[in-house]
Amino acid sequence: MRIPKIAAESTLVESGLDSNKAIVVPPVDQPMQAAWYKYSQVPGDPGPSILLGHVDGNKKPGIFYKLHEMKAGDEIFVKREDGKELRFVATRTQQVPKEQLPEEAI
Repeated sequence: MRIPKIAAESTLVESGLDSNKAIVVPPVDQPMQAAWYKYSQVPGDPGPSILLGHVDGNKKPGIFYKLHEMKAGDEIFVKREDGKELRFVATRTQQVPKEQLPEEAI
């Protein structure tokens, strides 16, 4: 996964649910690692795909540290396991505190 606008680039590790049924994010001591939530659609397939990462972690900037700088029209590239690189374009942005994440909208 790479987002040129914010100089973010990472492989994607598979993420699932923990015993409390919360989405598992990459370890905080690896703040530059991004993940794909395996119960969402594979990027490029119909429907929403969820990519996860930290804004910061372990007192260091994370993969999505500059995510707040994204605007509609910015590109996001995802390289699938089959080697195909897909291009996505942001259509809108919204920033909310983590505690107020609108899960029903995701």
